[in-house]
Amino acid sequence: MNRRDFLQAAQDGDVEKVRRWLEEGLDVNTKDYINKRPVDVAAGLGSDTQLLLETETRKQAEYSELVSSVGSEEGTTVKLFLCGDGQVGKTSLRAILKKTGFIVGALWNIRRKFRRQDVFNPTPGVHVSIEVVPGIGRLSLHDFAGQAQFYVTHAMLLRTTNAIFPVVYKITDGEDEQKQQVHGWLSFIHCSNADPTNKPRIVLIASHADKLQDRKAGRRQAKALVEYYRKLFQESLIVSQEVFLINCLEAGSPEIQRLREVLGTFKDDMLKQRTQIPKVCVQLSKTIEGWREERKTFPVMGWQDYLAAVRQACIYIEERIAELASSYLHDEGEIIYLRHQADSLVVLDPQWLFTSVIGSLLAPDNFPIVKIARTAEDYVTLEELTRVFSAVADIPLLIKLLQDFQLCHTYDEVTLIIPSLLQQEMEEAAWSPVSSKAVYFGLQIRGRTEIDSFSCDLFPRLQTLLMQAHPDKLSRPLLWKNSAKCTDKKADALLQITQDKRQLNIFVRSNDGNREDCNSIMDLLKDMTYRLLHETSPGARSRDMVLSALDLREHSREPHAYSRAEVEAAAAKGENLVHPERNVPEKVKDLRLKLGYMEGYMSKCFGKVIRGTSADWDNLAWELNFEENEIRVIREMEHDCDRRCREMLERWRNREGEAANVQALKKALIKIGHRLTAETLEVCTLVNGCNLSRERLERNKHLKTSRTPQDAARELLDILEAKGERACVKFYAVLKLCDKFAASLIVEEEMSEEGATAS
Repeated sequence: MNRRDFLQAAQDGDVEKVRRWLEEGLDVNTKDYINKRPVDVAAGLGSDTQLLLETETRKQAEYSELVSSVGSEEGTTVKLFLCGDGQVGKTSLRAILKKTGFIVGALWNIRRKFRRQDVFNPTPGVHVSIEVVPGIGRLSLHDFAGQAQFYVTHAMLLRTTNAIFPVVYKITDGEDEQKQQVHGWLSFIHCSNADPTNKPRIVLIASHADKLQDRKAGRRQAKALVEYYRKLFQESLIVSQEVFLINCLEAGSPEIQRLREVLGTFKDDMLKQRTQIPKVCVQLSKTIEGWREERKTFPVMGWQDYLAAVRQACIYIEERIAELASSYLHDEGEIIYLRHQADSLVVLDPQWLFTSVIGSLLAPDNFPIVKIARTAEDYVTLEELTRVFSAVADIPLLIKLLQDFQLCHTYDEVTLIIPSLLQQEMEEAAWSPVSSKAVYFGLQIRGRTEIDSFSCDLFPRLQTLLMQAHPDKLSRPLLWKNSAKCTDKKADALLQITQDKRQLNIFVRSNDGNREDCNSIMDLLKDMTYRLLHETSPGARSRDMVLSALDLREHSREPHAYSRAEVEAAAAKGENLVHPERNVPEKVKDLRLKLGYMEGYMSKCFGKVIRGTSADWDNLAWELNFEENEIRVIREMEHDCDRRCREMLERWRNREGEAANVQALKKALIKIGHRLTAETLEVCTLVNGCNLSRERLERNKHLKTSRTPQDAARELLDILEAKGERACVKFYAVLKLCDKFAASLIVEEEMSEEGATAS
């Protein structure tokens, strides 16, 4: 492990290696010999790698800025997130954790014998309390409702840091059901982990031990489950090896005492490893506690009012520091603060939001609380929202809050569409065959391994984004449970996520057979999805698959998915792919939306252009024949020059196809006075030419296993590629002196692929 490997992984867009280096503790601000950081060299090479590095770089910079402003101090509190399905005993466990001492425990056990055991008293949303637990210390206890309806908002808290996760399941359930529950929660915690340098700590707890007829057999079963999940999640979670078989109604038992000891040890280890808390955040947190008491009914403030109150409490604080401190407290789960804008809202008390609001909004029908009634279309009316929440909330502000969370959308200010409440399934007729000229393309984003899944709030929030894209980018979408259909009036798209949240499919089609129209809407949906995936499921590892065009045209329920490596290998060899179930060949051009011969190569060139000329992106756009109106649209859509430049270059490539080549880009760069950047693209061309020549040698049918001149040439090209751009440039210069024809071959293939004429 060294910084060179880290930088190389960033430059290659290898998100797995980048994540691993971060987990090993490498500094995200490591620099190379020309003072470039990983986030700089990753620009434009891979959205997942770039987003990961951008997030980590920003978080470290913001933390350093906070600490340098007023210093820091050690923290004393950690969070305890009680997880598990409904009615497994989490709330009872929360109660008995605090019952210590012989007399207190005895009184509790006597009282519980007289309680009604058949009373259903579930937790709506999340119950949050600050407790000092003997043997553990100060804890922020979070008791998560186990019903699936609440998972969409649980995800917001699970992405916070500095928490221990006891996962409770019933030992009396069948073995398959136990595994399904535990696996689901561990995957949820894993995919929600926003800190690649920190592995969440897990304690598995088997409840209802008093219901076991054979306690020894139950312990063996619980031990096997612990060992299985310790091994399965060993690279992403720290699962305690301790086995707990607990009656969650009995206080003072030896098992409860042992659980306190394990939790206390976890807490001590976390506090030792935890970075210090910025002092301004400590002070602000104490101030907010007082505000919660004053605003119990509706603990929400607009940003400007909040900022004024913060400045009154902390006279020296600047707006920038207030923003960073509030973001830090949001990441810690102390407050809810989503975006830095003048009309942002700040939720001072997450407990109020998740219990009083989310609890009533998302509660299942059998919950004994006041609930929202829905229309036949699964919508919620303003009248109904007012009926339920008028006593606890400012209704217009509440609606804005839910919209900021991407939990709902309204087109008419009267009816609210809340995607997580949708129960209707999509009918087959909603995505049925169209004209014979239609072309179909499909992308599948799937979990890389069996432990990787997507957060429960990913798809509902994606549905909300589709609604928010109307009318500027998309027509009003049609929404169902786990499905959405939309159109930009040129091409149609269908998005679907599987029930286990491990696969998300995007199908696009053009009734007129125009692949560029398909490409346009696919790019829009991919950008939405990847950015939301990074935000909602930062710990999940995913991979892209290409869906069978044959299956898509025939509207197969489960289209076959080819790996990108399969498709690229077939494209490089000029071969077809064979559908494994149908044994029918499929042309690569029918599978790939972008026919550019070297998308990765062009992306590297784009990265160089962005780093060198993004401040002059609009002039470059003029030279690439963009209209003034389109330039204005890009300027309004993206908030900085790098993103505008990338968007413009991608549009150029999509519009021009194979004509969007390096020679055309170099010509435009030279015209606007960026000759140096244009020359760096020549180096890109040389390196790529070396790679293409190596592929040509590898495809040579006469290449034998014994030592031949071709073998030596292949090894030489391998060495050159490993050494990098400088070695390739020197090699090309020497080769031109020794053998001009051989040197011309390096550029010839690259030029011919571009459709250009070698000079």
